Amino acid sequence: MKPRKKSFFVCVLNMHGVPLPQSCSFAKAESMVAKGEAVWVETESKPTIQLTKPWSPKGMFYR
Repeated sequence: MKPRKKSFFVCVLNMHGVPLPQSCSFAKAESMVAKGEAVWVETESKPTIQLTKPWSPKGMFYR
């Protein structure tokens, strides 16, 4: 049996370390990441602070 994955959230932070607002669409967030204006961040708690290195899953965005 495989160990169960921990649940996690992914948020997108801009270059000031501020999470993008909830109103920001996935497509907009993805284009900002592509332009280097933001980073994907995986957190195990509330998706508001950067806990780990940028993590870029294709097509996964939890809010």
